[in-house]
Amino acid sequence: MLISYGAVSGKIKAERTGEGIQMGMKEKMTNIPTATSADCTDCTESTEFTGSTESEKQSCCAEHEKHEKYSGYADPGKTGGSSSVNQKEWDRMLGGQLYMPLRVGGDSWGRVHSAQMKFNASEFWKDRSALDELRKCFRKAPDDLVLIPPVYFDHGNRISFGKHFFANTDLTILDENYVTFGDNVYIAPHVSIYTAGHPVDAAVRNTDLEYARPVTVGNDVWIGGNVVINPGVAIGNNVVIGSGSVVTQNIPDNVIAAGNPCRVIRAIDENDRQVWEAEYKEYLAYLQTEKEEHSDGS
Repeated sequence: MLISYGAVSGKIKAERTGEGIQMGMKEKMTNIPTATSADCTDCTESTEFTGSTESEKQSCCAEHEKHEKYSGYADPGKTGGSSSVNQKEWDRMLGGQLYMPLRVGGDSWGRVHSAQMKFNASEFWKDRSALDELRKCFRKAPDDLVLIPPVYFDHGNRISFGKHFFANTDLTILDENYVTFGDNVYIAPHVSIYTAGHPVDAAVRNTDLEYARPVTVGNDVWIGGNVVINPGVAIGNNVVIGSGSVVTQNIPDNVIAAGNPCRVIRAIDENDRQVWEAEYKEYLAYLQTEKEEHSDGS
């Protein structure tokens, strides 16, 4: 998450009051919702949103015994655990509209941070148990998922991995919106995928409002090291993204793309297939020779 996380405590903190968020903006943006008030649709009362940590229950009206959740909403993206989600804020977030991160609620941030901390400290090459626990935090994560720590995910429950997914060390995904991977995706070290963005206008940006747009990666994609993928990008099928690229626009199928900003360099064609099939056949021949040598006892 890009906003207001307490780095020392590891918990989200809401340190600004609604009045503070509005400061300097009253004339220009009188209709921006504050981060500290939430209206319950089941009663006419409105109470201060205290910015509770994700492990604490958040109520949407003073009579929290009657309204223990935001109007009874459940997190559509959560994967287990208990949660209290502001459905309207959630819908704005996934719809690409301005929203207040501190008002979304839910327990996904705390769950995935706990799980990834354990995974990052694990002997992953000997024991998959920490990875299996982390997999429970994702929207979709097949059994053959391979991640090399350290990894960082904001929520996890908005990420869908396809089959035969491999990510080398230091994968970072800020999944405020959905991030969807196809099958057979290879990711090199130090790749960052962002769905979160902030207003260009400084006055609006300083209110801590943000937006989030989904990222999609197709089937049979190889993403080189130190690539950054920005919010709203869709990468097609059978694509290679060159190292160090900053992907700001959609990339079509069957191409090699690279650069800052990333652009199509050339198509992947029949010549590529023939060249690499020849390399593959040579390797198979090498394995066969090795096998015959071992069978002869040499």
